[in-house]
Parts: sequence; C-alpha cells; structure tokens
Amino acid sequence: MSKLFLKLYQFLDGHKGLALTIAVLYLGLMSFLATGIQLEEDITKLVPSGNDQDLLKTILEESKFSDKIIFRVKAEENTDRDSLVSYANEISEFLNSELSEHVAGVKGKIPEQDIKQIYNFVQSNLPIFLNEQDYAIIDHKIEADSIAASIESGYKQLISPTGFVTKNYFLSDPLNITSLGLARLQELQVGDQYVLYQNYIMTKDQKNILFFIDPVYPASESNRNKEFTSKLEAKIASLNARYDTITGDYFGGLRYSVANADQIKQDIRTTVMIAITVLLILLVVYYRKFYVPILLFLPSIFAGITAVAILYILQGSVSAISLGIGAILLGITLDYSLHILTHLRNSSDIEKLYKDISKPVIMSSLTTAIAFMCLVLVKSEALHDLGIFASLSVLFSSFFALVLIPFLYKPEILSRKTTFLDRISSLDYSRIKPLVYLLSGLFVVSLFFFSKVEFNEDLSELNYQPEHIKKVELELEGLAGRSGKTILLVAYGNSLDEALYRNNKLYQDLKRFENEGDIENFSSIGGVVLSTETQESRIEQWNSFWTPEKQDSVKNNIQKISESFGFKSNSFSNFEEVLDKNYSSIGLKDYEL
Repeated sequence: MSKLFLKLYQFLDGHKGLALTIAVLYLGLMSFLATGIQLEEDITKLVPSGNDQDLLKTILEESKFSDKIIFRVKAEENTDRDSLVSYANEISEFLNSELSEHVAGVKGKIPEQDIKQIYNFVQSNLPIFLNEQDYAIIDHKIEADSIAASIESGYKQLISPTGFVTKNYFLSDPLNITSLGLARLQELQVGDQYVLYQNYIMTKDQKNILFFIDPVYPASESNRNKEFTSKLEAKIASLNARYDTITGDYFGGLRYSVANADQIKQDIRTTVMIAITVLLILLVVYYRKFYVPILLFLPSIFAGITAVAILYILQGSVSAISLGIGAILLGITLDYSLHILTHLRNSSDIEKLYKDISKPVIMSSLTTAIAFMCLVLVKSEALHDLGIFASLSVLFSSFFALVLIPFLYKPEILSRKTTFLDRISSLDYSRIKPLVYLLSGLFVVSLFFFSKVEFNEDLSELNYQPEHIKKVELELEGLAGRSGKTILLVAYGNSLDEALYRNNKLYQDLKRFENEGDIENFSSIGGVVLSTETQESRIEQWNSFWTPEKQDSVKNNIQKISESFGFKSNSFSNFEEVLDKNYSSIGLKDYEL
C-alpha cells in the first residue's frame, strides 16, 4: 500500500502542471454534481422509521393535519367588530389573489346559500342522520296533540314579522323532525365559544375572527413555503400598521417548518464557522504560518464535496440536518493531515513517511468509516444520510491527505520552533499522581450515576419553537378553551368504507368517554359521515319505523289539523315526499357541499 502511494506521489511530483490541472478539473466536476443535491429540511427525518412509524407518516401525509394554517384577526378593547371583518376581508382577498399559487383554499366565511343547502341536504338524507334516541322523540312528535301544537306554533311564526324566513322550513317539515338530524352537525363543533358574524367565525367576546388556510405545498417543502410566509407576513405588517387596534397572525405546522429550516441553515453555518475558526487559531498558533493551516483543510474540502456529489448520484437528496451534524467531521478528517504533517516536520523522507503512516491512516479511516456506516442500520432517514456522508468523507479525507499533503507541503517551509502545544504534548501525564487519582475518582463516582441519565421522550423538543410562534399557539388554544392536551385520532382501513366504519366505532367510544367525564369534549365526523353499512342500517331502521299505517295516520292528522288554520290540502306536500321517499346510501363526495 505504501508503494502505491509513493509511486503516485512521484508521478504527481514529476508532472506538477498535470497534477494541478487534474485537481482543478476534479474539484470542478465534483462541485458541479454537489450543487445539484436537494437539501431536505424536514425535522421528522430524525424520527426512526418502521411499520408503525411509516403508517403514521402516511396517515399524516394523507390527512395533512400538520399543513393546516389557522389565521387570527385580533382586536383590542373598544374596537368595532366591523373593522375586524374589514381586516379579514382584505387578508382573504390577498390570499386568494396574490398568493393563489401557494393557497389551495381559504375556509372560514360561510356563504349565505350554504345554510339553506345544508338544511336541504340533511332533509334529503334524513334517515342517515337519525339515531335510536331520535326515534323516541319522533314517536312523541307524531301524536295527535303534538302535531296540533307544532302546527299552531308554526302558524304563529308565519303571521309574525319573521314569517318570511321560517315559511319554507315550516312547510317542508311542520313537525320539525329535520332539526334532529341537524343536531348531528352540532357535534362537529367543540364547545360554544364561537358565533357567526357576517358569515365569519368570531369569538363570543367579538375580539377575534378565525379562518383556515389550506396551503398548496406540504409543510415539509420549506423552500417553497418560505416565499409564502414572507409575503404573508409582509402583508400582515402592512395591515397591522393601517389598523391601529387590530393585528393579524397565523399558526400551523408550516410556520414551524419554515422556522426550523431557517434555524437549521443558520446552525449549520454557525457550527461550521466556529469549528473552522477554532481549528485555524490552534493551527496558526502551532505552525506559526497562516497559509499552512488553510492548506490543511484541502483534503477535508475535497472529501466533503466528493461525498456530497456521490450522495447526489445515489439518491439526489440529503438531510440538511445530517450535513449540520457532519460539522464534527472537520475535527476527525483534519487529524489525517496533521499526522502526515507531524511526520514531515520530523523527517523529510517521503518514502519513510508512506512506509510509516500509510497503513495506520488507512486503517484508522476504515474503522471510523465502518463505525459511521452502522448508522445506515438505524431506522432514521437523517441518521442514514449522516452515516453515508460521514463514512465517505472520512475515507476520502485519508486518501486525499496521503496524496495532497506530501505533494503540497515541503518540510523545509515548516517551522521547527517549539510551541506551547509541543510543550503540552511532551508531558508524561501518567506520572502526575494527583491527576491520576482525580480521574480514577471521577470514574468510580460515574459508576453510580451513569444509569440515572434519562432520555427526553418528548418528540416536540426536536422542533425549534420561536417564542412569538409559541405565543400565538398558546393564545389560540386559549380561545378554544383547551385546558388539557389536544390529541388527534385517525381511523384508517384498506378502503374508504372500512375507514368510515372504524371512525364511527371510534366516535361511539369517544361519546362514551365524554359522558363518563374522561375527556372534556371532542369533535368528530364519525356521527355524520358514515360507512355504507351503517347508512343502510339506519335507512332500514327508518323504513321499519315508518310503517304504511303510521305514515297515513300522520298525513291525515296534519291535513285535518292544518285545515282548521286555513292551510290548503297540499301545503305540506314536501313533508309527505320526505315520508314517501325511497332512501339510499350516499358517498363521501355527496357530503362535500
């Protein structure tokens, strides 16, 4: 092995121009490939993978929980609520026009027609929205006395000033059975902290308006989302300046993702600069020449760029986190150059140099690379990338150090003056008894405490959480009245129908937990969006309840009683259609009003 490096050195030393040309071309090619690599800034890459973790990751990606953005318009004391609406209108218009390439939709303002549309939808599919308890109420409503009371109440509403609003609802359902189905939709709301004002969701104290933004790009694509957050925050700053007593802000996983990406980049720059600065200072002090330490970094630079280029060829992307952690490699890879320089400092015999250190340097790099390669077996994408990057960097650093250092450094240019580092390294520490006793004592004491170290199991600590974003998050939780921890539950299956069936079972369990006081409240579509099997079961229950005899009795009683109030015989024909309709199950698309 030493002969191989010696022959390579002799060839390069005899053809210096060619050697420098090859080095420049090689570095240019590797740099070109390295610049094409895509840096992934997703903090979840550090989380270990596995069957359960992969399933969870798939569910989160499909459901896009972490991508949702909550936007809040907040007013100070004595602020007109119409000003809140004006601010909300402006920011909504900006999101839908100026940021349309980043925003898939803005939800929060409910159109007027949607209220009537929701009513018609529930009435058209009424059996699906009724449960067993509802039929006990209906049984009471269809008694003759109850029918008379309902029609009398409806008649009084029709002749009142609000009659033009309630007319269609009363004529289509004089017994108000549809309201039982509409009650299922109220279960989608957590608590009663909100009201509607000018179709916006507003807190009861009329100081906050909330709406929701669906971004086009997932939270993990921080590069694209950076442009979105920058433009949105610039617009918020402009509106905040114009509305003295109103401020806007937003919260979501996307905002944390962008903040984490910025912090990761800053941390990489900071750690690398600190490492380079400290090493340069030590090396300049030791060698008393500024250019020598700079040249010492060349093998590490060549190796690092080569490693990134190979990663680009192999997988096209790499975790930015792994590159940031890779800053520790500077200290490791620089050792190889230092070993060679130390030998050159003591002897200018190149042949002896390669004979003495070729095998130790190569073996050292191999063992270190193998240790790093063990990270490939860890089920974490970021650590997997780190293992490959570190292994390649260490191997190539040893190779480039053996090739470049003897070629570029000549023993005669090196300082032979004794430095304080020489004096420190020349000490025989094994003869300093107090130091030996101190280290032995520390070791014995450590035996009693090392097992008491606890691991932080809170994955949220992986995230960088800026104070201003955390503050918004806590304020939004306060608006929602959350005194405890919010937990997201997901039902999944091999098909949509299976997932809906499981979600309905989950809904029933949560309903029981709420009644027993184990949870404060919950919001779920499990009582509204049902599987085909559950829908057909409820339709069958409807058909069993409404026997022909019962239908005829109700129709006759309604017609007889209503005539005494002056209604025509066909006034309640729409309600009769509800009773006569042949219902069938509906698909998920039908719920999307």
